[in-house]
Amino acid sequence: MILRESRTIVAVGSLLVGLLQAWDSGALQAGAVAQILIVVGILLPVAAIVAPVGQGVRIGSLVCAALILVWARMIAPAPLNALHLALFAPALYILVVTGLQNAVTRRSA
Repeated sequence: MILRESRTIVAVGSLLVGLLQAWDSGALQAGAVAQILIVVGILLPVAAIVAPVGQGVRIGSLVCAALILVWARMIAPAPLNALHLALFAPALYILVVTGLQNAVTRRSA
């Protein structure tokens, strides 16, 4: 129960930080298609954090999100500087925290 609540808190925080970073990067001046890609790129790893999926799926969602954000930067008329920082919080959780939890779970089993 506590693990699920902490994942929800991390997901909401990651979503807010990602959207703030997108706004700060100038996503409002990007085209509509680029804005949709930005939102999908931010939401994909956040959904993987909340969903009961394996570590491989979470890492895959993080890689796909990074590629989607690169694609958005390529097609947007605005420069979208530092948009990649929108993935910092979910990447930190997926790669470090979840990896440590899996290592502790395997060791105690």
